[in-house]
Amino acid sequence: MNHLSTSKFICEILSYNITNYTIKSYKNVDWNRVVKITSNHLSIPALYYRLKERQLTKIVPKDLLNYFREIYNQNKSRNIKILKQIDFLNTLLLKNNINFCFLKGAAVICSKLYSNTKIRMLGDLDILVSKKDHKKTIKLLSDNEFNNKFNNYVENNQRHYPKLVNNKYICAIEIHNRCFTNKKHLKTENILKNKIFINTYPILSYQDMILHNALNYQINDNANLYGTYGIKNMFESLQIIKKLDKKTLKHINENNHLNINFAINNLFLKEFKYKNTILSNLQRLRLLLFLKFKILFKIQNIIFSIFRISKLYFRRIYDLTFSKSYRLEKRNSIINKKNIASWIKKEIKQLLRDINRDLI
Repeated sequence: MNHLSTSKFICEILSYNITNYTIKSYKNVDWNRVVKITSNHLSIPALYYRLKERQLTKIVPKDLLNYFREIYNQNKSRNIKILKQIDFLNTLLLKNNINFCFLKGAAVICSKLYSNTKIRMLGDLDILVSKKDHKKTIKLLSDNEFNNKFNNYVENNQRHYPKLVNNKYICAIEIHNRCFTNKKHLKTENILKNKIFINTYPILSYQDMILHNALNYQINDNANLYGTYGIKNMFESLQIIKKLDKKTLKHINENNHLNINFAINNLFLKEFKYKNTILSNLQRLRLLLFLKFKILFKIQNIIFSIFRISKLYFRRIYDLTFSKSYRLEKRNSIINKKNIASWIKKEIKQLLRDINRDLI
């Protein structure tokens, strides 16, 4: 089995439309590749849960099934702790009349979007707050011992405040004042106006959630740029789609980014419907070429890395030439050889990461 057929096999196990007979019809499953792909896509707990739910555990080698179970149980324990942290944050923000809603993984597990909240893997907690409550929220969390280790926030340029960490809790927190750098995508005021409450937890409306899930992956996670696909993103979309009627789905498919996301997903699961456009077909073709000829993906990443480093380098030259405040700010670091060496080392490491980026 190649990368494409293995990914299809994983997605069909996660699907709610594909029969067990179809799953069992796969021959010579490359389980090593299954592990690698599901690990890269942070989807092992979901895969294990769906195998168990569909009574398909017998198709998995015993040792591997034990490994899946161990990862699932570890994530289960972690998510129980995360839910307690979400409870604390929810109570704190509601008590202080903050206009907010949970985003991404935090919204998924507190709203019980999945039939089992223990299968969603997440790294931090994302909270969207209104512009007027942004600074108040940061101060409120700071007063509760959530600290920012990196004092590098530029309010007008960044989507969220740097991660706030409290050693008593398992997750760092990102306080967003908007979801995207480009303000035309899902405006904060509209999201907060449309938010819904599940129990006492404010989350995005399901229409906004499906858009945010697709756009966040395509734009913020650079899927549009690199031409990648996301199994975790796909599985999440399947859960949200169940909450929407056909008329709403047809309407939101007018969004180009969501349409491209669904067009890519359709390569793996036919239940994702999309509009045939030049852009969506080009993105599908690019991914298929990358899956067949991985060297093309690496060449693309080298070109993108060289362009990114060149852009950064010339931007710094421009700022040093024309911005007095930038020159004064960087004066000490420019003449410090250690800082220059550190910057070069950092860029080389980033270049190597880009070159070795997996096709996920």
